[in-house]
Amino acid sequence: MAPGMVLGGGDSGFVPLNNGTDIYRIKRIALSDNGIILDFNRPVDRGRAIEPGSFIVKALAQTGGADLPVTETVIESDGRTVILKTGPLSPGTVLKVVCKSVPSETGETLLSKEAFYTVYHRVVQPK
Repeated sequence: MAPGMVLGGGDSGFVPLNNGTDIYRIKRIALSDNGIILDFNRPVDRGRAIEPGSFIVKALAQTGGADLPVTETVIESDGRTVILKTGPLSPGTVLKVVCKSVPSETGETLLSKEAFYTVYHRVVQPK
C-alpha cells in the first residue's frame, strides 16, 4: 500500500478511496497546520458539513487511542474540501475519521463513512 492511500472501512473490509468518481467518497486526507484536510469527490452539503458534530476523529497510537475534538469545520469555496480543526497530531498516529452526517449537496451518502490515515511524519499541505 502506498503512502497517502486513503482507506474506507465497512462490513466488507477496507476499500481504497483515492480512485473513482462514480460514487460519492473521500478522495484524500492530508494535514494542515491546524487540523485535517478532507477532499471529497463531490461538493458536500454545507449545512450538515459545517457542524463539528458531523465528524468524529480518533487518534490511534501504540500507547492507546483518544478522541480528537473537532473545534471548527471550514468548507472551501468549491465545496469539495473540508478542514477539520483539531489538536496536534504525532507521527505514528493512525487517524480514524468518521463522517457521521455528511451527504453530498445532492443528498448522496458516502461510500464509506469511515476513513483511516497514518501520520508518517508531519507534512503540512498547502491550503
